[in-house]
Amino acid sequence: MYPVIQADKKYPAKLLLFGEHTVLKGSSSLAVPYDRYHMLWIKKTAGHPSWLSDYCSYLSNHCSTFLNIPLLESWIDSYTISTDIPIGYGLGSSGALTAAIYDIAHHSNSKDESTSNLTELQRMLGLMESFFHGKSSGFDPLISYLQMPILRKEGELDILLPDAVNLPVYCYLLDSGRGRSGKDMIAKFLERYDSNKNRIDQLCELNNKVIDQSMTRARAGEFYKNVKYISSLQQEVMYYMIIDDVKSYWLEGLQSDDYYLKICGAGGGGYYLVFSMNEIEKIGPYQLQRVFTQKA
Repeated sequence: MYPVIQADKKYPAKLLLFGEHTVLKGSSSLAVPYDRYHMLWIKKTAGHPSWLSDYCSYLSNHCSTFLNIPLLESWIDSYTISTDIPIGYGLGSSGALTAAIYDIAHHSNSKDESTSNLTELQRMLGLMESFFHGKSSGFDPLISYLQMPILRKEGELDILLPDAVNLPVYCYLLDSGRGRSGKDMIAKFLERYDSNKNRIDQLCELNNKVIDQSMTRARAGEFYKNVKYISSLQQEVMYYMIIDDVKSYWLEGLQSDDYYLKICGAGGGGYYLVFSMNEIEKIGPYQLQRVFTQKA
C-alpha cells in the first residue's frame, strides 16, 4: 500500500539568507523555504532519468535502516518527480528531492515521528543527500521537508514560525545565468581559510548580527549598513565566488549604496542575493526576483 501523500503536496526550494560558507567556521545560518519553486510527485507517463535508478540503488545500500526500499521502488513504478527548481543555482534542488523521497519511504517507526528529534532527522536526510554532494549536512532537505524557516546557532537547530523572518529592507534574487558546483566552492573556501582567517572571523560576527536583526524590529539603516560590510568583505575574501559578469555591478552597488550584492549559497554562479532600501527591478541586464518586501 502506498503512503498517504496529498496529490498536490509540494516540496519548496530553500533560500539561505545568511551564513554561506562561514557556517563551516562556527557562524550562525538562517534559511527559509522559497515557495516560488517546488518539487512534487506526478503520475509517470514515460521512463525515469537514469540517475533516479542510481539514487535508489544508493539508498538501498546506505539508508535501508530508515527507508522502506521496496515501497520506494514500487512508488516510482507509478510516479516520477516534476520540478521547476533550477539545478546548480543554490536553491536546494537535491534537498527538495531528498525530502520528497523521505516523505514517501521513511519507516513509520523511525525516530523522527515528531520534529522534536531534529538532529536524527537531519542526520538521515544528510545521509540520503550525500549521494549528490559526497557529504551533506542535511540542512537543505530539512528546510524543504519541514517547510519552515530554520536557524542554526552554536550547533543547535531552531524551527521558526513562518513569519519570524522580517527583513527591514527589500531583498531580491539576481540570476547570473550560470550554474556552478557547490562542492568546488566549498573546497576553495576551506583551502583559503587560513590566509583569510581574520577577515572571515569578521564575516562570522556580521552574519550573526544580521541574523539577529532579521528576527527583530531592527532599524533599516543599521541592518543595511551591516549588509554592506558583508558585501564588501565577501568581495575581498570570496572574490573567486563572484563571476566576472557580476563583479562590476557588485562594486557599483558598494560605491553607490543603491543596493548591495551578497553570495547566495555556494556562490560561483547561480543566484546572488540583492538588498536595497528601495524597490528595484533590474541591475544592469539582470531582472530581479523579489524575495522579501521591506517591513516597516
